[in-house]
Amino acid sequence: MNKAKKKRSKVLNAILIGLIVLLGVMTVILLVNGAGKGLIPMNYTGIIAIVSAAIIVLSIIALRRKWSNIVMIIISAVASAIAILGTGVTGAVTHSVEEITKPERSINVSEMKVAVLKDSPLQTVSDLKDKSLGYYSNISTDELAKIKTYVDEKVEGVVYSGENDIALMADVLRDKELDAIVINESYFGILEEIEGYETFEEEVRYIDSFNIETDVALKPQSNPDAFLLYISGIDTFGNIENTSRSDVNILAAVNTKTKHIQLINTPRDTYVYLPNSGDMKDKLTHAGIYGVDNSIATLSKLYGKEINHYLRMNFSGFEEIIDAIGGIDVYSDTDFTVTGGGYTFHEGMNHMSGIEALAFARERKAFAEGDHMRGKHQMDVITATLSKLTSSREFLTNYGTILSSMSGSFQTSMPQETVYKLIGDQLSSSTGWKVDNYAISGSGTFANTFSMPGTSLYVMVPNDSDIETAKQKIDAVLNE
Repeated sequence: MNKAKKKRSKVLNAILIGLIVLLGVMTVILLVNGAGKGLIPMNYTGIIAIVSAAIIVLSIIALRRKWSNIVMIIISAVASAIAILGTGVTGAVTHSVEEITKPERSINVSEMKVAVLKDSPLQTVSDLKDKSLGYYSNISTDELAKIKTYVDEKVEGVVYSGENDIALMADVLRDKELDAIVINESYFGILEEIEGYETFEEEVRYIDSFNIETDVALKPQSNPDAFLLYISGIDTFGNIENTSRSDVNILAAVNTKTKHIQLINTPRDTYVYLPNSGDMKDKLTHAGIYGVDNSIATLSKLYGKEINHYLRMNFSGFEEIIDAIGGIDVYSDTDFTVTGGGYTFHEGMNHMSGIEALAFARERKAFAEGDHMRGKHQMDVITATLSKLTSSREFLTNYGTILSSMSGSFQTSMPQETVYKLIGDQLSSSTGWKVDNYAISGSGTFANTFSMPGTSLYVMVPNDSDIETAKQKIDAVLNE
């Protein structure tokens, strides 16, 4: 053999040895990360290990057979590329799951603003010395203590004044009976619902802001194969942990063994008892401003069921995940145009991008049924999204964008092992999920609420028979 051939042989052998090492290392990482967390089904784990071992053995043999080392270089390179891709997928899944399930994100964040009228001479919170500061008195004692601690550390002599009505607190500031108020950012959304307060946020300016954090605690899940999940869609594009009105309130009874999900929609205006309100009722959507655990406790009391987990999503994540899966197809019962124009949907199947699906799911003024129709559309959109997400091809093709959007826009109390199991089970089976929808209804009226006791707001009094039917549907899935 001449020197050129020997040199060529050494180069090929070196390349093949490198690929053998790379394939071995990437296979081990893939199996540890994927199979160890359940992302790679057990019936695939053995196949991956056997195929990789066979390629490595044949590659070693090829080192002694000059005619075959080029063939094994190609095979080893392809196998290594697949292992690297698989490792990337499992790594991205792991990062995303850890991001949305990490304990430090299972919190409520109240974004507090210290507000004054625009013509006020006060410029900073330090100017509140010997001044009056109003606050909403229906918050928890712990939250109030944290507010006072924050303010008192910055300025002495503040005179605190509690108001049990958000609108009244706005009034006393307008009348200059208070120098300033400390108000949760989400309360402005409530004021926008009331005539005469729609522009209140534009009447004030902020001289300080700070966050108050509280833990969200739920009981441990007893049955990992069947559980009740609260899905909350909050009316914000910002931080997912921020307390906010919950415009989407859906209970999902999930049975992973039978792959059956029952969605129960409770309209945002449903008139319910809030656990922190004593004997007073309020709109369900307002429960969210006191924390996701308050919304959970409210629905748990309404249906008499223990809710095991929650999933919160904001509007920005809603758009991104639908765009990441190439849009969704949703059936509309009628032709309608979203209030204010911009989007029109026709009777029949409509293909929607993320922003279009958001407009479809939020519209209610275009329908005589109002919030009831909006609730139906929300469940239709969620069902279509679930159907698309449970397609292995869709997920694998767009996993990077999907997981990226979930990381910043979703928050869940489900433990990591439960999420990994759901993903692994789906990848190991081509069987689709059955998703059923049900929405409670009721009669509309006007009534005083816990958050706004001095103002009569539109509410929906739920039908007792609908609540009973919802309970039965939940039990039917969980007990399958």
